[in-house]
Amino acid sequence: MTKKLQELALSFFLAVCGISMLLGILWLKPVLETQKQLIEETRINQEKIMQGAEQTRAILTELGYATAVIAMVENRMIQPADANRMIEDSVKVIESHSERLGKLARLINEFRINEQTRRR
Repeated sequence: MTKKLQELALSFFLAVCGISMLLGILWLKPVLETQKQLIEETRINQEKIMQGAEQTRAILTELGYATAVIAMVENRMIQPADANRMIEDSVKVIESHSERLGKLARLINEFRINEQTRRR
């Protein structure tokens, strides 16, 4: 009798363990899917951040380049006509990344050119 009772208890225990594992798997499946979606969203957000950082780097590089060219013109290291072409190229690159900043850079450059011609 005790042997049969042990076998029944073991069978019951294994059945409960099997059912628990199935329920655990069924419960974990949506959790894993949600986790995959969160990982994908995080990856997309990181890509957007990296693209924004790359655009910012490009704009700042061109602004620095234009500032260096203006400083070289003021110190008579390069001709104003060459500087105007170089700065115009920088303005075009800035416009390709941000239309609003490009317009602003173009207006500032036009103002700078007008001021140069007034001084002469």
